[in-house]
Amino acid sequence: MAIKDLGGGRYQIRIDKKDYSTGARKTKTLTLETELTGRQLDALLFTKEAVLEREVDKELNEVSNPGDLNLKDYFEKIFIKNKKREQNTIDWYVRYLRNRTYTFFGNKKIKTISDLDVKNFFSMLDNAKKANGKPLSQKTKKHYLTVLKAIFEDCVDRDLMNKNPASKIQVNVPNRPLSVSKFYTPDELKENLEKLSEYATTDKLTYFVLSYVCGFRPAEIMGLVWNKVSFERKEILVDKSLAATTKGYIYKSTKNENVRTSILTDYALSLLKVHKNNEKMKYTELKLKIPFEENYVFTLDDGSHWGKGKFRDFWCKFCKQHGLRYIPPYGLRHTSATLLAYANVPLPSIAKHLGDYSIESAQKYIHAVEDNRDIYESAFDLPNRVKVKKKDNVISF
Repeated sequence: MAIKDLGGGRYQIRIDKKDYSTGARKTKTLTLETELTGRQLDALLFTKEAVLEREVDKELNEVSNPGDLNLKDYFEKIFIKNKKREQNTIDWYVRYLRNRTYTFFGNKKIKTISDLDVKNFFSMLDNAKKANGKPLSQKTKKHYLTVLKAIFEDCVDRDLMNKNPASKIQVNVPNRPLSVSKFYTPDELKENLEKLSEYATTDKLTYFVLSYVCGFRPAEIMGLVWNKVSFERKEILVDKSLAATTKGYIYKSTKNENVRTSILTDYALSLLKVHKNNEKMKYTELKLKIPFEENYVFTLDDGSHWGKGKFRDFWCKFCKQHGLRYIPPYGLRHTSATLLAYANVPLPSIAKHLGDYSIESAQKYIHAVEDNRDIYESAFDLPNRVKVKKKDNVISF
């Protein structure tokens, strides 16, 4: 407990308490302004402090018996409070908890949730429909299971449950070959590059090329900074990503926290050099304080990083304007892997290229090529000359 004189008749009261039985901590701060002095001021501060402390005690008492909380309250007051979890991870949990999960378990005390309750929940999911009327995919059900298992395992660790009631549930996700609708064929890639080089700005073309050459996830290329690019070694260090959350963007490790190095082709390197010169001119004009090498590779007119919809929205509109087939930006990562699969690159190398992706998952790219081998006859037959725009000039490589 502390009272701080902020000056000018303003005071700050802060209460910080911890429940050592649960590890829960609660902090509340109150700022007030008054003209009172002397004993009257002391009495006011004492009263306000007591009220604030009672509020903290009440909230701590709610979690002193966490097993009596329902699933929603347990998740919000215990699960995400006592372990360090990044906001995008919390957002992912919430996506599968709100609506169906919270509604099904209702106000049932979490310590009383049984194997049968969980079994009935997944029976409900088997009959549930998405907004478009289609049933939930096995992958979606698997995500529900992952979330519930993690929360219930936390309960087991706290001795609120003897065993995890979701431990016997199994959701089998079929390992289907990657559909051609998820990636670009070599001929489509060639046409896309020709259209982009003729009608798009250098930053959009560079983004497209780097995405399929390096197999970037959208969050990885969005979070790429210049000091991760080595023009001498022709490579990019991929160790961070920029994740969108409900509370803004966070700069974090890659999805599976593995670091990889992506090799740049001569074409990608040439584009990146032109793009860097353009970014340097923008940097100089804006007089940004952050060192250039620490700034993002892809920035807006004000020098801030691209948002997750920046390229996606552009690409969707561009495809409609030029009669190209649209697939979301993540499809360029799939395109990268299928090109490697066609070139008979070993599965472990494809997995490493994608960032320690499991070999089992990488297998789908082999199947995708085998199922569409006739369209891969010119896998790396890219245009001999591609025009790259630099401001108002056009440079050819």
